[in-house]
Amino acid sequence: MVKPPRREGFDDFVLVDNFGEKIRKSREAHGITRDAFAKSLGEKESVIRRIEANEMYPTLALTKKMERLLKINLIEKIDNSIKGSMPSPSSITLGDIAVLKEGKGD
Repeated sequence: MVKPPRREGFDDFVLVDNFGEKIRKSREAHGITRDAFAKSLGEKESVIRRIEANEMYPTLALTKKMERLLKINLIEKIDNSIKGSMPSPSSITLGDIAVLKEGKGD
């Protein structure tokens, strides 16, 4: 699964794989309807439906609320050894991604 784009508050954390399925299964195991869950979070039911379908990434604040209500972990710490070995998007130059063609006369 592709990790979500960097969002404020998620600098050292990412959402777990299949976060939507994990939320849905836990909500159902607790016997909570999607509508009741949404109301307890102060969100629309459609937002919860899209999150559970992995069509939308929750904010950090919403993620923490869901973790508390469902007693599950939805975020995991980024392995800094991997993070440090990858160039940051701001350090990539045009020369890093450009492919130069040689002229016909060369």
